[in-house]
Amino acid sequence: MDARLCGTTASLCGIEAARQREDDAALEKAVRLDEMLHAFMFTLSGVPVLYSGDEVGRENDYSYHRDPFKREDSRYLHRGDMDWTLADQRKDETTVAGRLFTALQRMEGLRAQHPVFDDEADTWLLDTGNDAVLGIGRYYRGQKLLAVFNFSRQKQTAWLKETEAYVDLMTGEPRDAGAVLLKPGDFVWLMHEYK
Repeated sequence: MDARLCGTTASLCGIEAARQREDDAALEKAVRLDEMLHAFMFTLSGVPVLYSGDEVGRENDYSYHRDPFKREDSRYLHRGDMDWTLADQRKDETTVAGRLFTALQRMEGLRAQHPVFDDEADTWLLDTGNDAVLGIGRYYRGQKLLAVFNFSRQKQTAWLKETEAYVDLMTGEPRDAGAVLLKPGDFVWLMHEYK
């Protein structure tokens, strides 16, 4: 049985469908979900791998259907040629490409900057008190990271009950880690550094 899942991250998250429907609210949710899934990947130990075009929200390429040598292999859905017009939009944060590129660059930089993302870090699942919210804890060299991901289509609260002082790594702002409210498909990286 062949049970593979094919498609670009952007299309699987709903960016393609939202654009086609010209639905700005759905597009906002889809972009947030795309960012969250990449943050989840960056939270895990090991080497994160981006598929070509994921960094700018490249959508599915259906042209493989016209090629008799490719049309039976659905993996070509996400193996299309790079969309260089889309890639040029990465510098404009008002575009989906720019927003995703900036977010992924930020995540990559934070991951490189903080030892807590090291493969040697202790990792554990957090009890979020909410089945729709996944929590991952990481600790290494005096840094404690609480990574929380809302896989629901509704706002959710992660009940972490943490009392230490945390900073949201993506914004640099202080953030409470007792009850963490998340938009649909959103995430937060909360950092505490022990002195």
